[in-house]
Amino acid sequence: MIIIMSTSGIRLVDTLAAEGCTHVGADEVRRRLGISAQATSNLLARLARDGLVERVRRGSYLLRPLGELGVAAVASDRLAEAIVLAVGDRDHRVCFRTALHEHGLLTRGGQRVQVAVTRRLFVDEMGGRQLESIIEKPATVHVGAQPHDIAMISTVERALLESAGAPRRVGGISVVAEALAAAELKPSVVGELSFALGLDAALRRLVSLDRQLQIGKLDGIALSARSTRPLRLDPTDERDDGPVDTVAGVRWPGPVEELSEVVRR
Repeated sequence: MIIIMSTSGIRLVDTLAAEGCTHVGADEVRRRLGISAQATSNLLARLARDGLVERVRRGSYLLRPLGELGVAAVASDRLAEAIVLAVGDRDHRVCFRTALHEHGLLTRGGQRVQVAVTRRLFVDEMGGRQLESIIEKPATVHVGAQPHDIAMISTVERALLESAGAPRRVGGISVVAEALAAAELKPSVVGELSFALGLDAALRRLVSLDRQLQIGKLDGIALSARSTRPLRLDPTDERDDGPVDTVAGVRWPGPVEELSEVVRR
């Protein structure tokens, strides 16, 4: 059995950093050091324990520059690198609450990293945070997406629409209201995306939030003909104590004032 001293791992990390590498795979470590698979696994586990690398998925690790020690890569400006390593060759898009937070629209990020992918991921944890993968069709995964460093991310308009379409994924309709109030967006793009992606209900919720909370980001946006039955502002809240927005065709679960404070923060 070969015993690798910790100095070997430090020298390896130092060499990789000097070469400009930001991540490394187990196969590369084994090839460089000429050691067994088990010895490689043990070495990388020690380096991760000591904070010199961060495991993103099985066999893939991010190097941790000294200035980032103690800060998880998935909680730093290296999120895109971690995501690309985790998804591999799959088409993807950072989405929902993670996208809203990355665009600077929320004061707090979520505990999960949310990514839309075209094929199932076989990993549900990334650098100590839960990785939530949402399967999406290849035809739509990059609709309303833009580059985010080396990853892809929902644009502000798509992030708002997908979140309004499924408020439970972001922590509730109050999170959508907070993001909408902070967003700089193009109403025409919101309308076009809602039509392209079949997100009419999401558009109605956004328009209702904008109207009732007097946010003023979606003035003049056109809505398609709606059914006579209003849809719920938050599908998970079955209360019927609030008003019905007859313009957007949305029933609020409670008084408008419940969300007004979120917008005024």
